[in-house]
Amino acid sequence: MTALRVDSIDFDTRRFDIHRTDEHDGGTYKDGTPKNHKRRTVPFPSSLVPELRALTKNKAPGDRVFQSDRGKMLNEPTFRLLTIHDLRHTAASIAIQAGANVKAVQRMLGHASAKMTLDTYADLFDSDLDRVGTEIDSLIRKHAA
Repeated sequence: MTALRVDSIDFDTRRFDIHRTDEHDGGTYKDGTPKNHKRRTVPFPSSLVPELRALTKNKAPGDRVFQSDRGKMLNEPTFRLLTIHDLRHTAASIAIQAGANVKAVQRMLGHASAKMTLDTYADLFDSDLDRVGTEIDSLIRKHAA
C-alpha cells in the first residue's frame, strides 16, 4: 500500500489497481513490481471511500496516497508495529472469514494457485468449524419443518 498512487484507485468499482510496489534494496526503497511480477486488482469496502477521497484530495494522479507529513515515501519502520506483509495477511484472513470466494482471494494476493491460498490462510479460524455445525443444523431444521 505504500506504493499506491492516486491513479491506481477506481472509486466507481471500489478497486485498487496494484501494479507497483516499494522494494527494499539494501537500506533504501525503490519502485518495483508486485509479488510474482503480476498486476492485480484488490477490492476495498465502500466505508473507505470518504477516507480515500480525503487522502487523495489535491494530489496529482501519480502521487502516493500514503506518504509522510513531508510528502516522502513511507517505509516499514514508519509503522513500528506492523509490516506491510502483516497488513496483507490480515486483509486475506478477513476476506476469507467474511466468506470471500477463494479464487477471488487468490487473485487479490497474486497467488499462483488456490491451493497456495488455502494452505496459507484456511486454517486461521477455529470458529469456522463451529459455524459449519450450526449451519448444517439450521438446514436440517428448515427442511424438517
